[in-house]
Amino acid sequence: MFLINNEIKELPLDVYSVSERNRWALLPYNQHINLLDCLDLYKLHDKYEGFTIFFNYKIFVFYDSEVSEERIRFTLAHEFGHILLFHISEVSPANYEQEANMFANRILMPLCVLKECKAFSAEKIAKLCGTTVTASENRLKRLNKIMERNKFYLSPLENRVLEQFKVFIEKNRYDK
Repeated sequence: MFLINNEIKELPLDVYSVSERNRWALLPYNQHINLLDCLDLYKLHDKYEGFTIFFNYKIFVFYDSEVSEERIRFTLAHEFGHILLFHISEVSPANYEQEANMFANRILMPLCVLKECKAFSAEKIAKLCGTTVTASENRLKRLNKIMERNKFYLSPLENRVLEQFKVFIEKNRYDK
């Protein structure tokens, strides 16, 4: 639903445009040290690659901009998961991190698009999606499981995503 609602039609996902479209402020740690200090959040800078707060009816996503662009993209997609899955609270259950990681994987590397592009290696997925090879290896395992079970195209949402990505898929098929 996220890809459809945000009219995402190509990969790698532009996390900055998505943030802007949803009016979520992205704040790199190194450019907002004083703000982190004022909000008494400086200690989180060393603990997490990113975190999200609600303040004054707005959403602020702080993140480490001094890591690779692939890591930044995953971190921001992970934080988008926390926002959209309503995980922002004082006490976060352990499964919130796993759920946010699953959300990030799904929006950064949609399985139906990977299948149609014939991205059947971690390297191809990483290149297509702008993710790390490690993240791509994990997504490839999931892609292979779903392909073994032949469980594609059962959801109307999945079919809408495919339609939305139609032009991208035609340009980026690995069997051409």
